[in-house]
Amino acid sequence: MVELIELTIPILTEASTELEVHRVTNNIKALKKVAHNICGTARSLMLNKLDQLSTRLEKLDDQEIIALEKLVADTIAEINYLKKEVLLSSRIKVYK
Repeated sequence: MVELIELTIPILTEASTELEVHRVTNNIKALKKVAHNICGTARSLMLNKLDQLSTRLEKLDDQEIIALEKLVADTIAEINYLKKEVLLSSRIKVYK
């Protein structure tokens, strides 16, 4: 489990960057693919809020641009929160 948590941080960092790039370029298909990948990562570690956000982003209608923007921002914010407050090396030691 510890190894999985350690691998998660760079995966989520890359996903966050990809979300932002695809949002700026308005590549909705790629956004949804990244959201799908985030779902898998979130479910693996039982990160429920991130799973819910990315699932909603993945299933959102392509025409709902304002909702899409908000979900991308919320998903990125949740990833940043997890990286800074939850998936810390000091907290990982608790699992060892």
